[in-house]
Amino acid sequence: MNYPNPAIVAQSAVRPLHRWALWLLCAAYVTFGFVGRDPWRNSDVTAFGYMRELALGNTPWLTPTLAGLAPDIDGLLPYWLGAWAIRIAPQWIPMEFAARLPFIAMLALTLSATWYSIYYLARQPGAQPVAFAFGARPIRSTMPAPWVTQACSR
Repeated sequence: MNYPNPAIVAQSAVRPLHRWALWLLCAAYVTFGFVGRDPWRNSDVTAFGYMRELALGNTPWLTPTLAGLAPDIDGLLPYWLGAWAIRIAPQWIPMEFAARLPFIAMLALTLSATWYSIYYLARQPGAQPVAFAFGARPIRSTMPAPWVTQACSR
């Protein structure tokens, strides 16, 4: 059986990524995905309708209905989270944005957990750049992968 080998990277090919650039990318992804965006898809509108009806107390929490119809999905947690956010949000926050707040928080938590898991994984000894054995050195090629190496045949 062939076991996968980690990529062998020379010390000269290792450069740290700028932390501010990654934070900016994550912030842009979260901001432009949620802020200033109205629910325009049919599923967005119906999900917001269920959340609104739950928040206003017009339908039971365990069997929500919207115009007499049950939700398309069996899981009620997304509707409950949105309804709770609508209930506890101040009046100056629009309902459609308040319903998005728990999902913004969950996405930010997911991005943060991914960031730190990769950060701590990369600090493990097995993920560090290695010195090449027997004088091998990385080859210069037009390929974008810097870890392509070739053993020195001399």
